Amino acid sequence: MTKRGHGAVREGLPLEKPVRTFVAISLPRTMITRLIALQDHLRKTGLRASWPRPETMHLTLRFLGDVAPVKLDTLKKALETGYATCEPVRLALNGAGVFPNRRRPKVVFAEVTVPAGNLAPLRAVADLAAVQAGLPPDNKAFHPHVTLARLRRDRLNAEALARLYHALDDAGTFHAGAIDVSNVSLFSSRLSSGGAVHQVMATYGLG
Repeated sequence: MTKRGHGAVREGLPLEKPVRTFVAISLPRTMITRLIALQDHLRKTGLRASWPRPETMHLTLRFLGDVAPVKLDTLKKALETGYATCEPVRLALNGAGVFPNRRRPKVVFAEVTVPAGNLAPLRAVADLAAVQAGLPPDNKAFHPHVTLARLRRDRLNAEALARLYHALDDAGTFHAGAIDVSNVSLFSSRLSSGGAVHQVMATYGLG
């Protein structure tokens, strides 16, 4: 298992306690390789940040938070039923940016575009499944992206910001290719001494 950055993916973890879960689209190795190259470009600025490991790079559709085991069956069935009605989607990664704004950035991300299809129904299925499982609604606007870095605000002075935005301007032509999405996965996430560990709990085909 690689020790690059933080986080890893493992399978077969017990789910006896409430587990942090999220719904996401997995990315192929070819895309992740290009995301790593963009990460390395940003690292060279000396930016003080936490860097997600390649194994934990996903396109998150909905973070669900802590889910009690008793609710997992309802959640899984609702996701399976909902995604069976959704059409496949083609998505691409083009360019990079920051959240929430350039004055006070907290997250650096790769931008997701959708050449064909629509991601909104995939997000809507996750939202409905969450409600059916008794989880609170998420009223935040959905901005599809892949996280590259989480910035440490206490280390972001004017010089650091200038280096960051110069690197992002250089990355303006970043392109990681396009993929046809035919399934969506439910993940669990737990913290370990090495960072977040993600487990694929179930995968649902589209259409």
